[in-house]
Amino acid sequence: MRYHLPPREDPVPRTIGGVARIGASPRLDAHPEQDPGSSAEGRLIRTVELGAAAAHEHLRAWEAEAAAHDIPAPPGVVARERSRPDRVHAGALRRQRLAVAWHGEEATAAHWSVPEPPTPADQRAWERVLARIATHRDSRDGWTA
Repeated sequence: MRYHLPPREDPVPRTIGGVARIGASPRLDAHPEQDPGSSAEGRLIRTVELGAAAAHEHLRAWEAEAAAHDIPAPPGVVARERSRPDRVHAGALRRQRLAVAWHGEEATAAHWSVPEPPTPADQRAWERVLARIATHRDSRDGWTA
């Protein structure tokens, strides 16, 4: 599974294949005047719903791409972390995390990626997404990461 985002300078068409454009949601955690380390610049967080077997395969494939290690997670959630070269900024590193929560025959995976070193705001964003997938509030319940 790969995600590709267009650079911010690229214009976004009004419709794509008959689907109307979705406007950007406001950043709730970007309050530089209150927290100097709260900038979300460069932070990527995505969640995806998978079948349980597909989630196991996704975790194995993610771990096979680069060395990863276990990190703390709530009960019922498996979380891994790794560092990889940044594909956009030569010589820079990105810290990447993957968490998977299985709920019967379904699973939710959360991807988190930030420039090295992570800020306190990046860590808070990770903790929020972990809490959401641990309680199995999927996209049908109205949240996104």
